[in-house]
Amino acid sequence: MPNLVINNLVTDIANYPTNEVRTEIIDFSIVGGGVVLNRGEVFKFRVRVVNEGHLNMRNVRLLVAGTPYAGVATVQAGPFAVSNSFLSAAFFSLDAHGTYLSPYYYGKALVLTPSALPDNTDIIVQSKIYVWDANLDHILVGHSGSGAFEGLLKKEIKPD
Repeated sequence: MPNLVINNLVTDIANYPTNEVRTEIIDFSIVGGGVVLNRGEVFKFRVRVVNEGHLNMRNVRLLVAGTPYAGVATVQAGPFAVSNSFLSAAFFSLDAHGTYLSPYYYGKALVLTPSALPDNTDIIVQSKIYVWDANLDHILVGHSGSGAFEGLLKKEIKPD
């Protein structure tokens, strides 16, 4: 007979990066200034990872991927990896309810986007949790003081 608790835990942990962690690309700017990204220009960005769940994440590695529209690199001069290529950030730890902010990554606009999205943009760079280890310490350790009082002393107090 299958152990549903264990099977559900395995499924929940496998889906944890999608269901409990928010990965965002932030701090976009064009190297050299400007507001409109033109073909051939280099830009920089960071990745913010917010662990909104109860698991500590250890040995986390990010996957930062270029697309057909832009390549990515860890340094401003490149080389810029394109679609189906990626760069992994160094391993880091991310405690439950914690936030990680990556160093800057760089991208290079390669071709014009077809404006597939309603706001005339398209996805040019993407990121996600690539690999990580689960740590249950946040759930299992250090929860002293929780719960209602259970040891009660009931007595009537009378005047002298």
